[in-house]
Amino acid sequence: MNYFIAVKTSINFKAVKTDSEAHNFRRKTFDYIKKDLTGKNEYWVENKISDRFRSIEAYCKEKSGRKLQKNALPIREAVVVIKENTTMQDLHKLSKRLEEELRIRIFQIAIHKDEGHYDKDSKEWKPNYHAHLVADWQDLETGKTLKHQSFHYSKMQDITAECLEMDRGVSGSKGRLEAIEFKIQKKKKSFCC
Repeated sequence: MNYFIAVKTSINFKAVKTDSEAHNFRRKTFDYIKKDLTGKNEYWVENKISDRFRSIEAYCKEKSGRKLQKNALPIREAVVVIKENTTMQDLHKLSKRLEEELRIRIFQIAIHKDEGHYDKDSKEWKPNYHAHLVADWQDLETGKTLKHQSFHYSKMQDITAECLEMDRGVSGSKGRLEAIEFKIQKKKKSFCC
């Protein structure tokens, strides 16, 4: 029997990767991308990552009188689970709330509708609808990196669910698997039982 499973949203920020723009804006190709769907992707860019990083470094020096610490993570990227009909406007609304309530400033958005996998049994394409939000994590009062507590991260989940009109993921549930880890786990399950 085929039951409808409601997709729950989540937002998970990590340090931005050096190849984020190449991935997000499809300057690279991957085996989990369905090229005929790439035209459905959407993009919004206020700054390039390298330009924003230079601005952050300069502002930190100006505001604090010191260089940005080497271990600082002033630019972070989130993967946000979305619905097929989530719009760029919905993600801008989310971005505005993240800035208003948590001082996180989004400067790049990429909606990906071309990623997924083929079901092993049915051979049906299973899309992985998500968006990448690249954020400036600088505290404009101090010039240093924003310091958030665990309740702030919980608040991010609430804001995301509200703005995208989706159910929120379960608090304290297992962390999001990276793409490689997810694929390894899927293969292990296919060999089991």
